[in-house]
Amino acid sequence: MKKMRGLTGFGKLGRTDSTRRLMEKNQEDEVIPDGPELARPSCDTSTQNPQSNHEESERRITSEEAAELLCVAPDALTSEAGPPQSVVGLIEVFLEQHFPKIPADVEQTLSRHLLEVQETLLRELVRLAPRLHSEGLLECCHQQTFKHLDHLLRIIRIPRELLFLINWVLHTYLSRDLLGHPDLQCTDPIKKVDLLLLTRWTSQAEEILFEILMV
Repeated sequence: MKKMRGLTGFGKLGRTDSTRRLMEKNQEDEVIPDGPELARPSCDTSTQNPQSNHEESERRITSEEAAELLCVAPDALTSEAGPPQSVVGLIEVFLEQHFPKIPADVEQTLSRHLLEVQETLLRELVRLAPRLHSEGLLECCHQQTFKHLDHLLRIIRIPRELLFLINWVLHTYLSRDLLGHPDLQCTDPIKKVDLLLLTRWTSQAEEILFEILMV
């Protein structure tokens, strides 16, 4: 059996209670920007008409508007992607097209790859969430992210890299560096995290890590 140097305390990573506490902590932590706060037209309603702002937030976006916002052809959907012309289907097509691909040498470049995933998700969430958060954008991003993480679990067999991946999911993914970012406060994506999906993934990752260490 390989020694588990540097992996102490790992057994608690996948526990539901600790994961829940981590999510609650990320939600409660006060977010203080490092510099002047950027303007957020969709969140800052102090200079907007409250009634018009409410009507805008309540109005469902059409598939044509979503396609234009996502730069996806309205007829890009197939029967596998979702109902014809559905906004959710268009979001899924967009995510499939723009989510970073797993590099062939991911075990050697995992840190760089996860940074690319982080930057891509944050950039697109900040851009799209004001118009699409009520159309399932955050839920679709969450599902696509864990689909990607599932693929990584099937590839990575280096214990330290696998532990790095688990720590990224439990700490970076839920932190102000991504879902808890100041520019996403108005949509509060952490509240839309599927806790069951998160804990199942961490439990599976934990089992895989121990199997590798037992060889």
